Amino acid sequence: MKVNRALPPLKRLHLLRGSLITLPFLLVGGVGLITRHRAGRFRIERVTLAFPQLPTAWQGVTITQLSDLHIGPGFTANRHLPPVVDACRELASDLLVITGDFVDRHASYLPAALPLLRQLEAPLGTFACLGNHDVFNTRWEMIRLLRSWLGPNLLINQNVTLDRNGSKLSLSGIDFSTHPHRLKRHIAALAQALTPPADFRIVLAHDPSLFPRLRELGADLVLSGHTHGGQLSLTAPPRPVIGPLMHTFPYLRGTYHEGSSAVYVNRGLGQTMPLRLNNPTEITQITLQRAPHSLNSTTSSQT
Repeated sequence: MKVNRALPPLKRLHLLRGSLITLPFLLVGGVGLITRHRAGRFRIERVTLAFPQLPTAWQGVTITQLSDLHIGPGFTANRHLPPVVDACRELASDLLVITGDFVDRHASYLPAALPLLRQLEAPLGTFACLGNHDVFNTRWEMIRLLRSWLGPNLLINQNVTLDRNGSKLSLSGIDFSTHPHRLKRHIAALAQALTPPADFRIVLAHDPSLFPRLRELGADLVLSGHTHGGQLSLTAPPRPVIGPLMHTFPYLRGTYHEGSSAVYVNRGLGQTMPLRLNNPTEITQITLQRAPHSLNSTTSSQT
């Protein structure tokens, strides 16, 4: 920064201090403008997850995962949803799941999006769970609207069983809450729903921090969102996040393995705050493979 030496020293000090205070806001504003400009542009992440316990009948099954659309002022139905629907159609996965945060805080944004959302189809079905923004202010209206589209495939502490050649895949979803007692009830309700036997279990959970508890319930794969990849990071995927949220969430983006189970954390398609750095929005296609001995994963990206 060039300082005018003709100014008195005290005024130069005030000018320098004001500039230093303003600089972070200008940087954040610049990132925000870039993020708004890129709204509706996303990366296709193709992820292969291998599990030794995966039944042969489910070898090669594909899952398209969407998360954190945040339909609202920054991610509008008419402008931003059509390319998402087109991308899902081109991926042509066997199964399609949405892991919460359909809207940005209010159900009033959803009706305009429903005609496009109804076009999200897959041979094995379209399933979803709720996120925090879906239950903030208008929980029951959100559930009513989503049920009008998904019916019983909106999984609120519920489980469905898919059958392929006699092999059973369990797909369930857990309700969202940060309240300890309410969350305890959700986990108990899900545990009850998971009593039917299954050969492989997938759980949709908006919050990835539930992964250890869901593993205890028998989850082989947990699909999550919520973190937006940490929102701001000095590093880009697939490298670990270095940013403000790196110590807030144990699972921020991509794949994490514990024992023979895994969680995949989707970076989402929208956001409440228009700020992203090294966390491009994404649509994920997951391919399940049977591993001979140990669990592993591979990822490739396409913008």
